[in-house]
Amino acid sequence: MQKCLYPWLKNYPDDVDWHREITPKPVYEMLADTAQKYPDSTAFDFLGKTYTWFQIYKSACKLAKGLQDHGIQKGQHIGLFLPNTPYYLIAYYAILMSGATVINLNPLYAEEELETLIEDSEADLIITADIAMLYDKIHKMLHNTRLKHVVICPFKEILPFPKNWLFPLIKGKELAKIKADKRIIHYNNITDNIGNFTPIDINPTEDLAVLQYTGGTTGLPKGAMLTHANIYTNTMQAKLWFTEIKEGEDKMLGVLPFFHVFAMTAVMNFSVLNALEIIALPRFELEETLKVIHKKKPDFFPAVPAIYNAINNTPLLKKYDLSSLKYCLSGGHL
Repeated sequence: MQKCLYPWLKNYPDDVDWHREITPKPVYEMLADTAQKYPDSTAFDFLGKTYTWFQIYKSACKLAKGLQDHGIQKGQHIGLFLPNTPYYLIAYYAILMSGATVINLNPLYAEEELETLIEDSEADLIITADIAMLYDKIHKMLHNTRLKHVVICPFKEILPFPKNWLFPLIKGKELAKIKADKRIIHYNNITDNIGNFTPIDINPTEDLAVLQYTGGTTGLPKGAMLTHANIYTNTMQAKLWFTEIKEGEDKMLGVLPFFHVFAMTAVMNFSVLNALEIIALPRFELEETLKVIHKKKPDFFPAVPAIYNAINNTPLLKKYDLSSLKYCLSGGHL
């Protein structure tokens, strides 16, 4: 590289392999490889309940098998309408294992936005949780759009004890009232198998992994077609910047929403590739984030400038130790 022509290159790490050849692979192979190498390492921490890489992989295999048994085939489109939870990681990789394409949907979308994106993406099925603010909107889509089926994930089952016991009692109003309907599929039913999904022949450079909708700054959101090669290669490129990662040991703070392309790559897929424990928060709350960093000591913390500014300017900062953080990766507008 000619650093004299591009002054900023002088600040780039010297040990980055700029000439590394990257051979594209199906995205789901990242999870399979990590589960094989680090089966017992912690993969996900959600509000104190943890999962190993083997558990995440096995759950993804079962959901992939269930989707295929339900008739999902290569090339079909499946939406994810979930906050940052273990279900998101499991479902994302299960969809790709089944041969289908992921549609990332913002849980805060209004009904009109959902209708537009479901029709435009030709989504056949959506995976969501039994939280009223999510399910109630998606249930209407079964009547107002082409959507055929919805998979419902039980929220209380991903909570640690005693939160899983207390949640229905204290926050029962937040749970959706789900009536029997052949179009509604319960997560525990669709995953009631041994996980022997049928491997699908994927051409990484041609087959779509994700249909990622833009922010719609010039009109309606537009679906960017991301192949397996796009996502796998981008994740590998990110890995090359961090030459001192401790695979199976380092931790990632997942505050950014996984449905956004930044977090999908820099938080979720990056962690899968490098066997980083994802400490996930459903949303950004300033003091809760500081408490989590102080207590659980993550190494990586990707965020947008507004989050870093909030942390840097709060008087609460002096109460918490953030010294575990080694890497802060940012993008977006101030």
